[in-house]
Amino acid sequence: SDICFSLTVPDINMPSRAGDYYVQIQANTTYSWIGLAQGDKMAGAHFVVVYKSADSKNTTISPRLAGNHEILTYDNSTQVTRLSHSSIHDGQITANIKCSNCNTWASDSVNLTTPTMNWIWAHSTGSLLNTDDKAIPIPKHDRYGTIIFKANAHGGPDSNPWTTQLPGPKLPSGSSGELPLARSGPPAHVVRMYAAHSILACLAWAGIYPIGGIMIRLFSFPNLLWIHAGLQIFGVCLYTAAVGLGIQLSINARFHRMRNKHVVIGLIIFVFVFLQNFLGFLHHYYFKKNANRHVFSYIHLWTGRLCFTLGIINAGFGFQI
Repeated sequence: SDICFSLTVPDINMPSRAGDYYVQIQANTTYSWIGLAQGDKMAGAHFVVVYKSADSKNTTISPRLAGNHEILTYDNSTQVTRLSHSSIHDGQITANIKCSNCNTWASDSVNLTTPTMNWIWAHSTGSLLNTDDKAIPIPKHDRYGTIIFKANAHGGPDSNPWTTQLPGPKLPSGSSGELPLARSGPPAHVVRMYAAHSILACLAWAGIYPIGGIMIRLFSFPNLLWIHAGLQIFGVCLYTAAVGLGIQLSINARFHRMRNKHVVIGLIIFVFVFLQNFLGFLHHYYFKKNANRHVFSYIHLWTGRLCFTLGIINAGFGFQI
């Protein structure tokens, strides 16, 4: 990777969970900004953001909070200091940072004593920033992921851990205090949303809808029509929840998948589902009235078959994402 994060928590800070910790962020200069935050999700995260200074010779360090829409805004209550040996050299940004009160903030806190600590990173490759303004509006991130810092981030003196480092080194790997385990995939809550979306959609199309459709064709007993209708409505509820999760995932700043074929087909099916409910009502109304199939009956039957076919195809597209 062309981005590296390092964390050091001094020994003196461990018992009380308070005090300073030190972060190093290294990346190439093609990024608009790079940030590191405590936690495992963007909303409410407490970031330290790095971008080029006005003279392009050093870095600007900006503490920021991520709002509900994941926009990072300046947080003047946080005390961050750019330490020595921070630089921009040979196309690489190196930011050595001391954070003096970053273990708590308005919406959350971090326990620096735990054996593993969940953090989140983000960056933007939008228009390059060259400014000393810590509060300047910055582009929304276009990618983020999670990092787990393990116990070797603990220990060391309460001072700049990188004073012996020369400007412009290669990105470090394997030394004490650096991230021993990193995940570049989506955060855990996004993975759970993907799983819930898949489960709900599969329950609707591979379970509830087929059961309701088969029952009305093969069986005959009192209140069968109401059971059929109830199952189909329950299926609509499941699929509506799945579509809602799918839309939320698709408009996520990291993915931007609203034009993906899986999303487009899923929304087309969603429209057909509500049309199918109306057609089903007309089909059963006229069938009961005339004891014979009406034109709405055939539209209802073939719309259902079309939805099932598209659903099977779209499930395959979904598992490719």
